Amino acid sequence: MQEVRIMSNITTQILTATIATPVYVDHYRDADRIATLCRTCSQYGRSWGCPPFEYDVLSRLQAYNQVLIVAMKVTPAMSGLTWKEVDTLLRPHRKAFDARLLVLEQQYGGLACHAGSCISCADGECARLCNKPCRHEQLMRPSLEAYGFDIEKTMSQIFNLPLQWPAHNQCPEYLVYVGALFHNAHDVEW
Repeated sequence: MQEVRIMSNITTQILTATIATPVYVDHYRDADRIATLCRTCSQYGRSWGCPPFEYDVLSRLQAYNQVLIVAMKVTPAMSGLTWKEVDTLLRPHRKAFDARLLVLEQQYGGLACHAGSCISCADGECARLCNKPCRHEQLMRPSLEAYGFDIEKTMSQIFNLPLQWPAHNQCPEYLVYVGALFHNAHDVEW
């Protein structure tokens, strides 16, 4: 499925694919390599949405037969934006994307994975820093990356869309948010 929305400041394109959970886990999860990358991130162990987790991730994922993978390609209308300007511009779209995944989780049952690091708390304010439970448990979900999935491989092989990375604090031509819903429903539509 593909859905394109053109707004005054950005264009969004939604891409979806459904794949059997065991296939996605076997072919796109590289937990050891991704965990090594996660350990270099400033959020590692500092956010409830980031590893290490107090539960077995693989057991949690294997409870579901299928996964709906949703990619939102976002192309800003203006070029040359700094990374901070892009974050400010796109944050409402990211929040709406994550909220839609939560609606699907409630509608179909299952487990939603948000796009990237948790944004429910301001930077440095996660309750995990104080060894307290998540203040936004109803909103927070780990990402596919946090669960060990290779998003670059997911995008290039499933959607034929390479990821682009910022250079010199400048936004690339487009960005991609990737989320998912692991589920046991017969059919789930975005």
